[in-house]
Amino acid sequence: MTPWDLALIEVWEAPRMPVPDFPRWMLEEAPSWEELAIGGRVAVPLRGERTRIMPEEDLPWQGGEAAKAYLRQLLRAHRPPRQMGRPFWRQQQDLGLLAVSPPVLIPEELLAGGVWVDLRRAYFEIYRPLTLDLQLSPESGRIRLGHIPFEAAEGLAGMSDARDAVIGHCRRTTSIIMRRGVVSQESRVGFWLQPHLWGAVQFTLHAVAADMIRCGARAVLTDGYCFPSRQEAQMAVAYLEQTWRLPARVKPHPEIRRRPSRNLLGLTPSQIEGLRRSRVWALGK
Repeated sequence: MTPWDLALIEVWEAPRMPVPDFPRWMLEEAPSWEELAIGGRVAVPLRGERTRIMPEEDLPWQGGEAAKAYLRQLLRAHRPPRQMGRPFWRQQQDLGLLAVSPPVLIPEELLAGGVWVDLRRAYFEIYRPLTLDLQLSPESGRIRLGHIPFEAAEGLAGMSDARDAVIGHCRRTTSIIMRRGVVSQESRVGFWLQPHLWGAVQFTLHAVAADMIRCGARAVLTDGYCFPSRQEAQMAVAYLEQTWRLPARVKPHPEIRRRPSRNLLGLTPSQIEGLRRSRVWALGK
């Protein structure tokens, strides 16, 4: 069985308590628990049996817990037992990479009738050929793969919340805790924290954005690029497939309700080329 299959079995068998009205339960009954870890639509007691309290319609599992179970299975399958304690200790020395945020370029005025190009499953397509324990060299854009591949990652392809949660777990440095009915935020370096993986994904998105701007894009929103005409957009789709081997599509013009902003890393041509070559090499390994 693949790590993804084992992960689904793990979350299916985990004890859970469905409640018809989860928001009401959180307000009226949850404070009776001394300590809870709280997600978007799930609560887990941190002491005793780790029963998941969830809305009935969310059963049998949420994408975030399926993603974490998948990461655990990868570690069990590919990491020697003596290294299970702190597998990413080297990468966790570079916490500054967690500060790299997605690319954004919103001009004062968007071109009327612009056509958008959207990367399909961008985060998933970028991290899938890499490894959980990779190391990134920001200066050169080179990525050195480790020993924990995203084996059988295709199982996540149809679950957008699970595939995005994989990269989310590798960046999360805080958790929401309820103690004696009071909700607070707790900061800590989590077990799965992998700054280099987060950095590799974000640097790649910035490199792709720089290429798209050179191709004529007028606006950038993380993994979407606005072009003046459909012809230019279709040429960009072909370029992304040929040069970056990233699937993309032309989509309707989204309504942007954000102030003009610019967040683009000033990557050099050598850094962009290093990131592109690293991706092509990882896909062909």
